[in-house]
Amino acid sequence: MPTDKLSGLNPLKHRSYPHEILDEGNHPPEHLYGTFEDMRRVNTLLGGNRISLAGLTRLTGHLRSGDSLSILDIGTGHADIPRAVMHWAAERDLRCEAIGLDIDLATLKTAGTLPPNRSIDFIQGSMLELPIADNSIDVAMSSMTLHHLSDDDAVVALREMARVSKLGIIVNDLSRTPHGYAVAWMLGRIATSNPLTRHDAHRSIQRGRTEPELASLAREAGLNAPVFDSALWYRIAMTIGVREW
Repeated sequence: MPTDKLSGLNPLKHRSYPHEILDEGNHPPEHLYGTFEDMRRVNTLLGGNRISLAGLTRLTGHLRSGDSLSILDIGTGHADIPRAVMHWAAERDLRCEAIGLDIDLATLKTAGTLPPNRSIDFIQGSMLELPIADNSIDVAMSSMTLHHLSDDDAVVALREMARVSKLGIIVNDLSRTPHGYAVAWMLGRIATSNPLTRHDAHRSIQRGRTEPELASLAREAGLNAPVFDSALWYRIAMTIGVREW
């Protein structure tokens, strides 16, 4: 079979937009809590936290013991990323202030009641119009959020992240690969009984982007060239300094 026909058999060659029920909102609290716990476990065990922290290490290499660091986590869910960052900062004797932003008020209400989140501030808002002043946060981060946006909206979100950041931005998301699709499908069937995760996990991979696609969005947003880190061929983190490194 000709190569061009074989490539046409790959459903992940081009980004698609299958429906994700997490986007609907108004979910039973136990379902919402369960899917964010699934995300926390995946971030912890399968490298999601690691590649975000790798980007943070790049952006903050000039900081020394006792220095301060502020981060904004966009689409924070139950704030497992800010918790990981604060633990990372404590190990380096950095004074870290963390803000978790999410568009869903029910998610924020639950996140604010969790004991591990007592030192994190939470605000409601959209990544398309961040309720944060220019250059007021050291690093703006997002994890598994950008794939929910169209390309046009993703460019707006990247510009917004850069606008509020003094040092740079870190975008951690799903990589659209056959391996990633297989991992997500298996995790949705084997590792959880949560209906949101089971429905959305592999569909999220179909909405994910490749490194060249993410780099193209960064160029369109007028940002500097990104540096990439990856985990298990299914997660990818794009780190961009607001200024040339």
